[in-house]
Amino acid sequence: MGHIHLHVGDLKQAERFYNDILGFKTVAYYPQAAFMSTGGYHHHIAINTWQGAGAPTPPKNMVGLNGYTLVFPDEAARQRAIRLLEQSAVSVENKSDEYWTSDPAAI
Repeated sequence: MGHIHLHVGDLKQAERFYNDILGFKTVAYYPQAAFMSTGGYHHHIAINTWQGAGAPTPPKNMVGLNGYTLVFPDEAARQRAIRLLEQSAVSVENKSDEYWTSDPAAI
């Protein structure tokens, strides 16, 4: 998979999570959408409010994306993201050296 598009209820809040904590950079911004990447790629993750700003988080049993894995370019970048996740108000769970979390939209 080259990239994913995620619906969020609050564009700026989600953008801060992916940029400030996980290390992505916004490469393009449109009203209702932001496109983020690492390494100068056109975009790895896009977030949008196309379903409506402030839309509620879907129920856990709804059909859709269950999760995805981020692979960091090196261990230092991975450790930085883990440290920032643990320092934030986000829940982080360590499962056999995999760290599970959710973004502000509960994705």
